[in-house]
Amino acid sequence: MKKFTLSIILMFALTAPCWASTSKGWEALKKKDYATAQRVLMAAAMDGKAHAKYGIGMMLIRGMGVKIDLDEGMRWLRESAGQGDGDARMALGRLHGEDHPLLKDYVKSYVWLTLALAKVRAGKRDDTVAMRITLIRRMTPEQIERAEKMAQQWRELDNKD
Repeated sequence: MKKFTLSIILMFALTAPCWASTSKGWEALKKKDYATAQRVLMAAAMDGKAHAKYGIGMMLIRGMGVKIDLDEGMRWLRESAGQGDGDARMALGRLHGEDHPLLKDYVKSYVWLTLALAKVRAGKRDDTVAMRITLIRRMTPEQIERAEKMAQQWRELDNKD
């Protein structure tokens, strides 16, 4: 029992600085201190932190202190979503469901929104459900069937981890 307790304490002690730096990046982003946010979130993203990758992706897509770069922003979001970040999955669902000519893909939107439902925080769950309902009204039955199959394949991969 002592070894288990010691390993838990050690794990939190070693990861706490990373949590602190990620939250510092999000605080800077909220304050519109984009230079600090980019520096801190990029360091955490390069260290593999999924939610930091989501932040970098959104900064690039929205042009928050940086030049808009959809390709690079989407790359960061996909990395984050692939690691299971619910916010990144929700953002990808929203972006693919909008009428942006380069991103519009209802099947991808449906898949990402469906996957987000399992990972997104409770406060964003209702928004995700509402987006998915709106999206379904625009989709053909064939698109929904294809998206359901793809979402199921992703869920199977998620459950293997």
